[in-house]
Amino acid sequence: MSDDEDEIDEQEDAEQPAERFTYRPLATLEEAKTWLGDRVGRGARCPCCDRFTKEYRRKFNKSVAYVLLLIDRYYRRPDVKPDAWLHVPSYLAEMTADTPRRAAAVRGDWAKLKLWNLIEEKTGERDDGSKRAGLYRITKLGRQFVNREVMIPAYVHIYNGKLVPRQVKTMISFDDALGDGFNYDEIMAEVRSTVREKSEPGTP
Repeated sequence: MSDDEDEIDEQEDAEQPAERFTYRPLATLEEAKTWLGDRVGRGARCPCCDRFTKEYRRKFNKSVAYVLLLIDRYYRRPDVKPDAWLHVPSYLAEMTADTPRRAAAVRGDWAKLKLWNLIEEKTGERDDGSKRAGLYRITKLGRQFVNREVMIPAYVHIYNGKLVPRQVKTMISFDDALGDGFNYDEIMAEVRSTVREKSEPGTP
């Protein structure tokens, strides 16, 4: 895949006709695996389960960057411990309730911040048995990225929902990721103002 290749929608891709393995007598599992491995870049049907299989590239976009900025904002509060867990879905709904444009921006696959190791998810099951508790916290790398101290890969590769370790030449800063859609200094000024207010004696 080239650096400028566009990200493809998985749902639309899976609905398109795809190459299938041609079975023959005495075909082995290893042959089927090799056949599929040679085609994951463009996509093919798995010889064993007939599921559409492809390696995808996920770009780090401005909406995801904005979500990370909001999460970092939460951890700057003087009453929040650095290792505290945050129910991100509820927090994002609260932070964007009065701003439809921002609410629309944070919808989507923000949880893929995990793929860059910018947030981590709390493991374990809820009372109802679900493994999706919705609890996350920002990582050290996540803080450094928001603080403009480090750069990260512009995209990652995903296969079967999991990260594929590949070398990525294109690196981006937080400002690159945020783009022109959001004003970093303006948002951080709001954070500093909130922190000062909560730090003043007598502030609830």
